[in-house]
Amino acid sequence: MSTLKTANLQHPSAASPAIVLDADGNATVAGMGLVHINTTTITSATAVSLDSVFTSSYRNYLIVYDLVASTTANPTLRLRLSGTDNTASEYDQQYILSSSSTVVAGASNAQTSWGIAAVGDRLYTTATIDIFRPNLAAPTLLQASSGQSNINGGSSGNRTTTGSHRASTSFDGFTVAFSTATGSLSVYGYSNGA
Repeated sequence: MSTLKTANLQHPSAASPAIVLDADGNATVAGMGLVHINTTTITSATAVSLDSVFTSSYRNYLIVYDLVASTTANPTLRLRLSGTDNTASEYDQQYILSSSSTVVAGASNAQTSWGIAAVGDRLYTTATIDIFRPNLAAPTLLQASSGQSNINGGSSGNRTTTGSHRASTSFDGFTVAFSTATGSLSVYGYSNGA
């Protein structure tokens, strides 16, 4: 069996490659789609801070995490700039929580972080979080969807959060805080094909 190794694939008449592989072997097709930026392994930690992941290369970002906590997991997210969390009361959010047959909607303004998962006895938490224009000097927006379950038995739940950060600040990173947990967190940039 033969192996073909290449970083770019293109039609002979194309001006640029249609498929580009990065050093990890991840493919970007025609310059569009998700581009992997960082994956961090979490081992018995209570928070993870990532710096220099939001740049002018991409306007919007996707964060994906998968955590198993030793106690109740109530993850929150803060934006960062130059290695420092923004802890000002500038985080607004609207959310819907559901657990079993109970659904609760709410809003909280002027907070010091966004809530990104349901509160309760759920120890296993997954989430996808879209962050819009964090590196621009404009308000940053968030859309998060998370699912939680108690791996020891019990109820499951989910939370959907829409949030905004009031300040017109250019951020370059974020912190996710939670109870002691193990798992992974990945960041991707949305390529617009430019």
